[in-house]
Amino acid sequence: MKRSFEIIASAAAVVAMLGACQKEQVNSQDNGSEQKVAELFGTFTVKADYTEPVAEASTKTALVDVDNPYVKWLPTDKINMWEFVDGKENACFQTAQDGTHLSDGGKSATFDITLGGTDPTGNEYCYTAIYPEGALTKNGEIYSFEIPATQTLVNGNFAANADILVGKSVIQGSRISSGSSINVQFKRPGTAVMLTLKGITAGDLISSVKITAPEGQKIAGRCKIDLTTGEVSDKAYENGTNEITLNCGNIAATGDDVLYFRCLDGTWASGSSVSIEVETGVALYTKTVSLPKDYIFADGGLTKFGFQGMAKKDYKAEAMDYIRKIAADAITKIKNMDVSYDVTGEAEVNINQAVLDAELSIERSTSKAEIDEAKEVAEKTIQWIIADVENEYSKELDEAKNEAITDVDKVAHDAKSEIDGLNVTDYVKDDAKCNIDKAVAEAKAAIASATSKDLINEAKNKAIAKIKNEVEQIRPTS
Repeated sequence: MKRSFEIIASAAAVVAMLGACQKEQVNSQDNGSEQKVAELFGTFTVKADYTEPVAEASTKTALVDVDNPYVKWLPTDKINMWEFVDGKENACFQTAQDGTHLSDGGKSATFDITLGGTDPTGNEYCYTAIYPEGALTKNGEIYSFEIPATQTLVNGNFAANADILVGKSVIQGSRISSGSSINVQFKRPGTAVMLTLKGITAGDLISSVKITAPEGQKIAGRCKIDLTTGEVSDKAYENGTNEITLNCGNIAATGDDVLYFRCLDGTWASGSSVSIEVETGVALYTKTVSLPKDYIFADGGLTKFGFQGMAKKDYKAEAMDYIRKIAADAITKIKNMDVSYDVTGEAEVNINQAVLDAELSIERSTSKAEIDEAKEVAEKTIQWIIADVENEYSKELDEAKNEAITDVDKVAHDAKSEIDGLNVTDYVKDDAKCNIDKAVAEAKAAIASATSKDLINEAKNKAIAKIKNEVEQIRPTS
């Protein structure tokens, strides 16, 4: 038999009135446990011990007011609730499909639940609620949830898959009855983190942030939960890692940016290293610091810390430096080809224009992909210009070879004609002509293998000198 009842969601330190239960507001007072380390990376605040569970209200979509933050429930929020009878699991209930009933601007939420399972008798009935619906995984008799190493933020706020709330178990002597209500105080396991990033160029789009905690410090991973008590144990027993990557969805930077994420609680030891990488698409910001003391990330707490003075790797500047270098190398290569000035002059103009086009494209780029594309276009354009010059140079080289061979043949022909008219024996004439043919053959081979106009001219002039020398050797003296 199915019966319906209401669960009123609250994160207040005391149970609120039926039908108007308000989520607890996060108190921004220091409670005497604040740690400030301006010399490290700005202000670093850790709330390690709370007189009331101050972080529980910073549980949902957005911290509305940083100085006095509270978080709003959404109409689409859903939860699961488990029922245990005398310590044995009986059923898991889901939020009704009509969604969450909100009041007080979303500070309060009432969930409609439909009872399921059997209708057993027992001495103790335990009810434990979990947000969001479907957050837990069951393996045998073990329930677990995960604070993931990759969190996709929504407008800079907590990722839905990382924002887990565990309701304090409600234990009573009889089963909940249809039409009745129970109040549940939620607790957020792990630490809510408010991360401030100073110095990112305003207007740049923050695509991702990677935080690396001290080596061996597990800040993300799968944790076990006892649904009869709401207690979390064996934190990061699977998928444990000291890195969390925040997918930020290209948030426009202001230069003083605040992001929220979730991590497992723990103590980051003095002397250990913490690093950050912020990817904006047009630049990579990095910094590594050594902790001067122990830092506590309290379970259920809100930790505020930040980075400033990060080193900037400017993708735009790097791309332009690269393009200017390959352009300069290309111009040098072209000039060394000894191609005609008309060709080299036009090529140099085209290369410089490719550089200017790349500068304009890169300056307008808003992502590394666009920068890389502009760089690739410029590089290919310069390669094409070089190839064109090489083709022209090859044509000019072929023309120079043909001209050189023609010159050698003409000189050889004239020399043989002159030899025929000399008053010497036919034996001498034939020997001289044979030497001339040999010089021509050597010249043609050298010219054909020449890789520059200088080598062509050298082979031609050497052959002409030999040919003329043959004539001089046999010309009778007067």
